[in-house]
Amino acid sequence: MKLHPAVLAFALALSAAAPDLALAQTPPAAEAPTLRPEIAPPLQAAQKAINDKDFAAALQQLQLAEQVAGRTAFETYVLERLRFLAAAGQRDTPGALKALEAALATGQVEPDLKAVLMDQASNAAYALKDYGKTVHWARQALDAGATGDTTRLRLAQALYLQGQHPQAAQALAELATRQRAAGQAPAESQLRLQASNLLKMGDEAGYAGVLEDLIAVAPKPEFWADRLSRLLRQPGFDEALTIDLFRLSRHVGAFATADADLEYADLALRAGFPAEAMAAIEAGFAAGRLGQGAQTGQHQALRDKATKAAAADAAAGAPDGVALLARDPALALAAGWAQFTGGQREAGLALMRQAVQKAPQPKLQLRLAEALRSAGDAPGAQAALTAARDAAAADGSSDLARLALLSLKKP
Repeated sequence: MKLHPAVLAFALALSAAAPDLALAQTPPAAEAPTLRPEIAPPLQAAQKAINDKDFAAALQQLQLAEQVAGRTAFETYVLERLRFLAAAGQRDTPGALKALEAALATGQVEPDLKAVLMDQASNAAYALKDYGKTVHWARQALDAGATGDTTRLRLAQALYLQGQHPQAAQALAELATRQRAAGQAPAESQLRLQASNLLKMGDEAGYAGVLEDLIAVAPKPEFWADRLSRLLRQPGFDEALTIDLFRLSRHVGAFATADADLEYADLALRAGFPAEAMAAIEAGFAAGRLGQGAQTGQHQALRDKATKAAAADAAAGAPDGVALLARDPALALAAGWAQFTGGQREAGLALMRQAVQKAPQPKLQLRLAEALRSAGDAPGAQAALTAARDAAAADGSSDLARLALLSLKKP
């Protein structure tokens, strides 16, 4: 007796605990194996009970079929596939997995269904927190031709939970490569998992790269703060760039603390930019970070100091830009920035442009870009940052430029 076509209809989800487990409907092959008359009736009765969602009755019929002696491999395959459906209907994930593994062990699985069944076995094992089996069946599914991102992600998750971080990182890297080749960005949760892998492996450079990937898809202040903090500690980072890092942090919402406000303002004052220091202080007061608690007096004292310094700068008048350019373009750029932040925006920006034209150094381009950005010239800022990034300077200026470019992009 030939197997009824509906016996091979497999479209029942495994369980709420493993929601992505579902089998596709596939008719039997043209030369399908047959069932013996003594076993066909209970199997067909089980199939009907499953269609009627009477899973307990289906299991009773399968017990009858199991008592038939001398079952062929194909008969066992059909029995276990039906047992899988019945167990799934009863939300019996352990029973469903056992039936799937038994079905796969018969060697009778249609070639185009092997990957599907193996993937479902992996998902069931994951729901049961059997991560060894999860990895085994996920790899089997991939070897059999599974292409879904969920399979690769589940494999990586199981490897991670087993403490196999290098293997998990490799699986996630391969998945991300596939996604990007298809024009898709990895999800935040996937990138977080990779970041955790790399941290546990002690791969600082890899972790920093994944942080940038996270920023690209989810530019959250905590990701920015982590990345900028690590750049500060990066070997070779020039301390003189710390103020540039604070400038970027203000654009991305990182370091929103009283200590950061005070440090930024102090750096700006010592660099000769009192108007910039005042802006940092006033932002802290407006946000309620400064002017509160036991250090209120210190906050006000710094505010007064910046105010007096800004007034003295204004009274001193504009610098001799021509002389500064001849002496040192970096000094000319700093003078232009002081003018720009002090209210003489056009004159300051013009002097900064001249300084960069004379000495197109990454640090100077980085600072010109900040002025252009503040002036609303995003294309100009992007051009200056791109030049600074592409210079590949080892002092951290090119890294800062790359991050600033990232902050200009919309996720």
